[in-house]
Amino acid sequence: MVHANDPRAEASGQILESLLTIGRAARKKLDAGSDQVAYWVVHMLAQLGPTRNSDLAAACGLDASTVSRQVRSLEEANVVQRCPDPADGRAQIVSLSPEGQRRVAEAKARRLGIVSDRLADWSPDDVLTLATLLSRLAREIPPTAPPVVDQPGVDQTVPDQLVPDPPEPDDTSAPTPINDHRQD
Repeated sequence: MVHANDPRAEASGQILESLLTIGRAARKKLDAGSDQVAYWVVHMLAQLGPTRNSDLAAACGLDASTVSRQVRSLEEANVVQRCPDPADGRAQIVSLSPEGQRRVAEAKARRLGIVSDRLADWSPDDVLTLATLLSRLAREIPPTAPPVVDQPGVDQTVPDQLVPDPPEPDDTSAPTPINDHRQD
């Protein structure tokens, strides 16, 4: 742990603020109407590839029932597809549908554009150094589930686009509901 009188404490604060600023910019540029849990499930499924619900839930750090509901909604939105597990006919394998793959690719391209546009004037060495150091930091932070938890009675329908969470409360733009049924 870094102590208050250690120069790394101020630098750590600057790094955290910078990452939060980048996240807020990404949320503003992208459609902010996405459900965080659905986004996390799709993100993890894109990372894992075809997998069982139980394994997806474990990777997401979410309850299996939450992931099952999300998968059902994502399937209805044609983002994921399910098929029987060849190793166990009682289980099912979940994977991104072609439409889901398209949406993930589009969202990734938009997110990459946010960063690459800002780095266009940086030297290749500076970009490589930043990437190396941020990757190192990310590897040292244990993976966690998204900050949103399943809320009983709250409709968590799948949005048209797969994008990050809504703006922070201190955002001066008009609030955007996560979906038509959810109150902020």
